Amino acid sequence: MDLRAALNLVEAANQPTDIHIRKLSYPLDSLEPVMSKNCVDVHYNILTKNYFKKYAATGDLFQKAGAVLHNDYYWPMMQPFKSKNEPSPALGESIEKAHQSLSKFKTAVQEAALTVQGNGWVLIMQDLQIQTIQNHLLKPGILWAIDIWEHATVDHNFNREKFFKNYWNILNWTAVEESITK
Repeated sequence: MDLRAALNLVEAANQPTDIHIRKLSYPLDSLEPVMSKNCVDVHYNILTKNYFKKYAATGDLFQKAGAVLHNDYYWPMMQPFKSKNEPSPALGESIEKAHQSLSKFKTAVQEAALTVQGNGWVLIMQDLQIQTIQNHLLKPGILWAIDIWEHATVDHNFNREKFFKNYWNILNWTAVEESITK
């Protein structure tokens, strides 16, 4: 069952349901140097899977659904490290319409991340606008999520600016574009 559909069913019925985490489509070490193999292993295999297990067991929308949903918008939007990684011309044009240029968009995302005090997420919405949230608050209309909790930036000594310097090299622009068309 698709995760988003499962979350809708749970919300409607307020009952736990069978939710399965998506498997990573890349090896644990393929996000280096942005995220080390150890960081991805702990983050995905322990933290993310734990959110899914707790949510599937309880169906607790307020405590776990945000964590489940945000992680479902996080892991599939990454790919093995590429030194030259750009969006397709069509997606690039959409970003330019919304933010004047890809460079300004990237800067705005990084600046948004730096404004979050403590743990949270940078959310890129379907209209390519940038929002931030603390903790795991649910927001409708997410295109992709960027985890800025401490475990995501540990390889950069918790420095979000250093993390974002290379984040764009692991972003799966194709997955972003496919998500827009859904």
